[in-house]
Amino acid sequence: MKQKAVVLCYPGSIIYEVSTAISILSENFKVHFAGPTKESITDSSGLVYNLDSSFEELNSSEYKVAIIPGGDFHSILSNKHIDFFLKEFVHNQNNKLGAICNGVCVAAKSGVLNNTDCTHTAHPSWASKEEFRELLDLADQIFAGSNFIDKNIVVDRNILTAKPWAQIDFGIELGIMSGVIPPNQRQKVYDYQHGNFGKPV
Repeated sequence: MKQKAVVLCYPGSIIYEVSTAISILSENFKVHFAGPTKESITDSSGLVYNLDSSFEELNSSEYKVAIIPGGDFHSILSNKHIDFFLKEFVHNQNNKLGAICNGVCVAAKSGVLNNTDCTHTAHPSWASKEEFRELLDLADQIFAGSNFIDKNIVVDRNILTAKPWAQIDFGIELGIMSGVIPPNQRQKVYDYQHGNFGKPV
């Protein structure tokens, strides 16, 4: 029986950012989708996703991998159920958490990035104060206990964070962390996913 992974969705999630990760993980994992309620959600592109469970129903012991996509996460800022799940989930070092784009903000607001190296774009080096004042003010609070590393992807213990344009590398790294991709196959998978596989005709 396959182990389980869960994508933590919310209205307006950018599922595209985690599509490579889902594709890679699905080789060894049954991928579930969860949201604020069990009602279907619409992602940023207009696709509708049926959910397997609500955040409240999640049991951290059932999953080995959790993924948080980016998007406008303000609708779940006050959701304590996702915070509770993430804290319990990350506490088990055998579990792997991947967060990308504003999904990193969702992880940060739960407290799981305290004393953790991470990357994101809710930072003055990537978001202008004039255009993103509200986001940056929030980021000052939720990332106060974390250590910002200005790289495309950052791994610290069992947590992977990534900037939005690194969605392919994010998927590959999560695949390696979760045991789907052998480390010695990293370059082969990287070339394939980036369209560099094989010789040109």
